[in-house]
Amino acid sequence: MINKLPKVKHLVITFETMTMAIYMDRLCSQKNISGRTIPVPKEIDVGCGSAFASTNLDENFWIDFMKENNVKYKQITILDI
Repeated sequence: MINKLPKVKHLVITFETMTMAIYMDRLCSQKNISGRTIPVPKEIDVGCGSAFASTNLDENFWIDFMKENNVKYKQITILDI
């Protein structure tokens, strides 16, 4: 029997380009902000194929952070992943 890990709510951000997804990942890493690049979940069918996911569900934090750092995003969604 396979034990599945419980799903956890994540805020998922999609981007138009892979370059922007990589930029977001590196920016957060440099600033010690939790999150990571993931493949776009099948529930979201938009973007470049990569997304950024974080357990920080504060959408306003992310919108302000991306605006301050010139990160262009496509969509923000909260999912159990």
